[in-house]
Amino acid sequence: NVYYALVPYYETPEEMVEADTELVILKSEDDGDEETLASIDDDDEYERIGKIFMDRLSEMFDDEAE
Repeated sequence: NVYYALVPYYETPEEMVEADTELVILKSEDDGDEETLASIDDDDEYERIGKIFMDRLSEMFDDEAE
């Protein structure tokens, strides 16, 4: 499956820092003709995918800090 983690767009870095932003995770569903994004209804799936995104984000920012 393909998943997307989305965050709101902010005009300035200050807005981003001040915002209490959460990831919105959506699942790609492809019916052959069209791809759509849908919410994840299964709590276990949502938690598992959310952890993967958070781990990857942490790794990205850890690499930048070094």
